Amino acid sequence: SSGDGDLAAGAPAATGLLQAITLTIHRRYTAVTRGKVHPPSLGMRDTFTVSADARTSDPALVAVLDMGASAVRLIVAELRSGAAVRILEEASRGVLLGRDAFSSGAISPQTADAAIAALDGFRHIMNGYGVTQIHAVATSAVREARNGELFLDRVRNRTGIAIDTINEAEECRLVYVAVKKIGRAHV
Repeated sequence: SSGDGDLAAGAPAATGLLQAITLTIHRRYTAVTRGKVHPPSLGMRDTFTVSADARTSDPALVAVLDMGASAVRLIVAELRSGAAVRILEEASRGVLLGRDAFSSGAISPQTADAAIAALDGFRHIMNGYGVTQIHAVATSAVREARNGELFLDRVRNRTGIAIDTINEAEECRLVYVAVKKIGRAHV
């Protein structure tokens, strides 16, 4: 699905985890463009790093990818320093990584191909918008699959998209941030 919307206003179709990641990126982007921090500053490898070029590229077009247990999701957003995040496009493709990882302990070649096909489609969307930064995360299915790192290497080699596996604590923190944000929007 796709559509325009303000993340700050709730963006009802946005996935909670993607909202939290996008908000985290936006906070870092605003801090970098205002000269308050120097990238990288989040301390989570380079998953949410805002480039030094951000000081001169307001607004920035970013993509956030979430590779979850049952789907691969994309948000393309426009970031402006000090302004609400503007969602330009949302897309989701059902890819059952969790079915493989949780039942057999590994991601099958067929499921890997389906994930790569979804990411290739998302790459066309991102290119159409002129996205300058991609922030991609994988959660429990990839984290728990014994071939998770091999799968991510294959994804990176085939699509050019580097995906960082976030740990359980970071995944929980991002879900908490999303639920807290959604809760405030409904009060």
